[in-house]
Amino acid sequence: RMLYPELKHLIVERQRRSRIPLLIEYAGSGIPLIQDLEGEHVNAIPIRPTKDKVVRAYQATSVFEAGRVLIPKSEHWASDFRDELLAFPNGAHDDQVDSAIQAINWREGKDQPPTLLVGRYD
Repeated sequence: RMLYPELKHLIVERQRRSRIPLLIEYAGSGIPLIQDLEGEHVNAIPIRPTKDKVVRAYQATSVFEAGRVLIPKSEHWASDFRDELLAFPNGAHDDQVDSAIQAINWREGKDQPPTLLVGRYD
């Protein structure tokens, strides 16, 4: 969790180093964030979910089952991410799961390459 100015700064800095698609939910604080990022020349793609998190997760289940989501074991956040995935939808947190699910569903709908790399691979 971050305050809005910190979040915006972090996004701008990371997008200057990487040109990966940036998906932002078009709701709540995401709306002004998308607008502010346009002024920073960051291409933010608005995502407008039409279903709840659990339904979106079920839509992406086959991608996980097919082994098309790669999570690096060596990253410091990987075990927390896996724990959150496995606890969904009954875990204490689901922000990372929801973000990954939205990315998977977006890629599937855009005929993107078949594997989603979660994290950084060098």
